[in-house]
Amino acid sequence: MTIGFPSKAKNKGGPGSFQVTFENHIKTLGWRVIYPEDKIVPHVILIPGGTRKLFWLIKMKRKGAKIFFRLGGINWLYKYKSVPLFRKLYLNIQIFLTPYIQKFFSDGIIYQSNFSKEWLLKLKQSYNHKNNTIIYNGVDLTKFYPSNNYSGEISLLCIEGNIDYSPYSIDLLNQLQERLINKSSYKSLLLYGNFENPGNIERLHPDINYKGYIRRDEISKVYKNAVYLSLDVNAACPNTVIEALASGIPVIGFDTGALKELVPPEAGEIVPYGGDPWKLDFPDVEILIEAAKKVLNNWENYSKSARILAEERFSLTDVAEKYILFLRSIA
Repeated sequence: MTIGFPSKAKNKGGPGSFQVTFENHIKTLGWRVIYPEDKIVPHVILIPGGTRKLFWLIKMKRKGAKIFFRLGGINWLYKYKSVPLFRKLYLNIQIFLTPYIQKFFSDGIIYQSNFSKEWLLKLKQSYNHKNNTIIYNGVDLTKFYPSNNYSGEISLLCIEGNIDYSPYSIDLLNQLQERLINKSSYKSLLLYGNFENPGNIERLHPDINYKGYIRRDEISKVYKNAVYLSLDVNAACPNTVIEALASGIPVIGFDTGALKELVPPEAGEIVPYGGDPWKLDFPDVEILIEAAKKVLNNWENYSKSARILAEERFSLTDVAEKYILFLRSIA
């Protein structure tokens, strides 16, 4: 079969990471991957996030292609940031048009988690299409796997696209460095990612081991001898969490979004937020610190459980097969 994407995957971000991984896998199964510039009518089109290629979609739909949307969440954090008026207007228009675009084009909808489905339906950013399913993101278990050189020293690891995407993230990281890393057996706080405002780098605690941006093809190398800290707020299905689990890295974070769907108690500690995450209240640092200590004290058992969980629920092979079965059943 031939599958089309509205554009080639971007270098960073959840939809881009998913698309690259999914494309590489289905190519090994004999699928042909095309884009609008190839001027070929695919059997199916999968839209991993959003797209502006509406005229291409109209043309392909008229020629018989079946169109599927992969839905996670919507951009809501801009409401709490200083955003240029034009950008804010664009986002509001995008949110307004999204459900109408789905109704006009979609032959099926794939939600990334139960959380994303319930959230989008509640906000009327999606609708109860008769052809819908929930499929979690997958990970290549041959690329992400536990390290064999366990040293006994564990770091707290955090990887974000934009570290300062939430207004409290830097203060939270600084408190964890001061109150957890400097006063426990954790080796260090390893931090990877960009900053929306480069000036915020200067606000980081001097003892935080900030590594900067990490390329997608390098990321598997850093998931070792660590506990993964998820800073995501109301995320649909964060890829970094699944990658960490596959690498035998237990996960800690706050109970927002789909995090508790992904991380059961044996694979990490997901704790109450301690406020309203939708209003970006500052979270309960103390309960997160206690969770980090608990995981550290039983790291090897958490690590084994994390890998087993990934093998059972997040194998890329199994996830891709679920996508293929769903696409084929309608196309």
